[in-house]
Amino acid sequence: MVATRFLFVGMLLAPLVGLTSCLERCRGAEVIRITADNYDSVVPAGKEVDAIIGDWVLRNGRLVAVVAQPADWRHANLTIRNVGGGLLDLTVRGAENDQLGILMPLGNRYVYRRAVGNDGKSWVEIIADGVVTTVDANAPDAAIAVEGSRVELQLRSNGAADGSYCRLTYRLDDRASELEIESHVVNPTGDEIRVPLRDAMRADRTFADGIDGAGTTAPSPVFWVQDASFRQAYAIRAEGFEPTKAEGRGPIVDWSRDGDSTLVVPADGSATFTRRIAVAEHRLALRDGVRREAYGDRDPTPLERFDLNVIDGWGAVGSAEVVLANESGVWGDGTTDADGWVRGGVPRGTWTVRVSASGRGKIEKVMTLPSDLPLVVELPSSARVQLVAHDDDRRAIPFKASFFGIDGTSDPNFGPDSRAWASGNAIYSAGHPVMQDLAPGRYEMVVSHGPEHDAEVRTISVDRGSYLEIAVELSHVVDSTGWISADFHSHSSPSGDNTSDQLGRVLNLLAERIEFAPCTEHARIDSYVPHLMRLGALERMATCSGMELTGSPLPVNHQNAFPLTFRPRTQNGGGPETDLDPIVQIERLAMWEEGADKVVQGNHPNIRQIYGDANADGEPDAGLGRMLGFMDVIEVHPPESIFRTPAADRKPSDADPVMFHWMQLLNLGHRIPGVVNTDAHYNFHGSGWLRNYVRSSADDPAEISIDEMVRNIEAGRIVMTTGPFLEVVARSGEAAAIPGEDLVAVDGKVELFVRVQCPNWFDIDRVQLFINGRPADEFGWRRRTEAEAFGNGTVRFERRFEVPIATDAHLIVATIDEEGTLGRVMGPTGGKLPPVAVSNPIFVDADGDGFEPNGDDLGHPLPIIAR
Repeated sequence: MVATRFLFVGMLLAPLVGLTSCLERCRGAEVIRITADNYDSVVPAGKEVDAIIGDWVLRNGRLVAVVAQPADWRHANLTIRNVGGGLLDLTVRGAENDQLGILMPLGNRYVYRRAVGNDGKSWVEIIADGVVTTVDANAPDAAIAVEGSRVELQLRSNGAADGSYCRLTYRLDDRASELEIESHVVNPTGDEIRVPLRDAMRADRTFADGIDGAGTTAPSPVFWVQDASFRQAYAIRAEGFEPTKAEGRGPIVDWSRDGDSTLVVPADGSATFTRRIAVAEHRLALRDGVRREAYGDRDPTPLERFDLNVIDGWGAVGSAEVVLANESGVWGDGTTDADGWVRGGVPRGTWTVRVSASGRGKIEKVMTLPSDLPLVVELPSSARVQLVAHDDDRRAIPFKASFFGIDGTSDPNFGPDSRAWASGNAIYSAGHPVMQDLAPGRYEMVVSHGPEHDAEVRTISVDRGSYLEIAVELSHVVDSTGWISADFHSHSSPSGDNTSDQLGRVLNLLAERIEFAPCTEHARIDSYVPHLMRLGALERMATCSGMELTGSPLPVNHQNAFPLTFRPRTQNGGGPETDLDPIVQIERLAMWEEGADKVVQGNHPNIRQIYGDANADGEPDAGLGRMLGFMDVIEVHPPESIFRTPAADRKPSDADPVMFHWMQLLNLGHRIPGVVNTDAHYNFHGSGWLRNYVRSSADDPAEISIDEMVRNIEAGRIVMTTGPFLEVVARSGEAAAIPGEDLVAVDGKVELFVRVQCPNWFDIDRVQLFINGRPADEFGWRRRTEAEAFGNGTVRFERRFEVPIATDAHLIVATIDEEGTLGRVMGPTGGKLPPVAVSNPIFVDADGDGFEPNGDDLGHPLPIIAR
């Protein structure tokens, strides 16, 4: 039996506590305008930081906050819009880890879109110890910084529909652990108004929330949210008011007193509502800080210090969950830091302490406070596996490893799908050894590096305290010389519609051997370069900045573009805004930066809607066809849809089968190359299960030319795939063509060379030639009927054959495993997909007078009216 015990380590904290106290005493409170020069020194760190130049920082020795500048163009990201005056970022000073989307006082009731009134007077003031500084409206970029024992940032809103406006004040004292937010509503009209007391917040996905009752944390109830995985918690309270979580995305918090959730503002008068927000690394510290702030020296039942260190036989245990509960329920919980510590405050009494950590199980211990502190809890030791992957030349390579419990062992869960290094049952490496804690048991371990490499499946048995070093060789079996793999469409937390760590997106791409990936966040230009530098992986993946311009209506008004010039710390990263007219929007994107050459990609389109049914009501109209003239490429996934024809009873909004409609466009003369992308948003097997092979003169990612990528992508020198590597070359006489290129047929025929390669973890069983979008029966092979045409090694299919060409024709080759899937290597979602690859067309001119499309609608006419 492994012992579980509490140990006393009385002097461990003294130096740290002394240092922290000194820092808090020595720092006054500050208000600072963010500039290009001070950005790095004043803006906090964290996954959700959205600060840009011109926003405002309030900070003291305990916390740091960012308030968005008042401007009609100020948006945080795709889904958090019109944020002027909002609290964008808030975190602990010195342990900065912002996870807040936004807190918008009184929601969208009042908006802060101007810094100057109609009379030319500034609507922004800063105050330090009563001294007012009016912000010069004629110097919007001037550096401003004030310090004092109390500082304030005051903003005035635009007028609301009822004639009222709000003076919003953020107030911070030098020793405060809460930021005070005051909404002073002014009513210049002759009628009383009632303002709903509703604050809007964004704390997404991995956050839990709740309400601490009156008298437990503070005299009034406290609304809190906590992201245990990313170790950040927030609490809001308003003295004398009761919070209620309202329906809607957020959370949204309603405040009420005596059953009334409105602020009554008399005619020609004003009224004020004040709330306070606190931040800490977890709820145990949060409740401690809020209670000390709320009660001060008047606390009838002061909290006792609770400092707990979690260890096992290996040492400190980070990311352990610690929960304190008694007969009344859970007081609080916290996740240990990298050194195994969780610190907070707890009422006197007897408590059950529950401690759990990945690979170590869960233990409970009863303790009574006050007690000698701090305490150490020793958990049963995990097993440890150190894993590294090499290629055939013994060079360390990035990899993904998934662990599956067998013989009664459960699958591990390393964390939520938004985490970077480990999520679900998968871990990721950028090319370095990775250490992972496991519970004792037996596992099948699946290690991979994308579809050019064999995967290795290995069974391991581990015991508590055991240490296993594993080196796997992932043979590079697929010869893709002359082609590099790419994903043109990925997302992470800066996009605003997900909470994934952007570092995790880069790890995903590296582990899956994506060799070129532009950064395409929603609504902003961004870059993967800082993450590649951190990982020491700049030479492993080529990249450039880009964006997805994401407007309405869905799904047609989403477009990617790359490369674009990234202007860090500015609105949208220097990118354009959306437009409700998809034609205007895509033209704006295409012409951005004075029409500089870039790839413009139509994302997840409804081609019928674009071509001739703009409102998708089933009645032909003028459509949005002008969009096609600005598209360099168009997403046509899923690639297996090439083998489907439209269902007779489908709705006008149903875009499937996209590949079929793409081939209709080709027949109608719209020569827009097809691409497939993951559109990945989360980090658990987010990338890799769709990719494009692009022609490249360089096979080494470090030598890839972005200009060449743009040229070859626009030309359509692309093969789309979920994994199989498909090569197609057409020859006629001395000339040859690959996908995206033209060829003149000599003597009314071309020779086609087709080869398909696969690693050891999936197969293909069908190869089919499409001529002008129709499958050619005489040029189709199935393993079940023509087994001799297929191989069982890396090369699964290889054949040269002549194709008669009587009239101009575009040739597309597709391959698929109709009976199989990608399987466990690609996770529970991507793994359900079939191995499939589709080439872009080779355009064959039958008579040497130039390629002419044949106009065939493939038996399913697109909606059209006279143009």
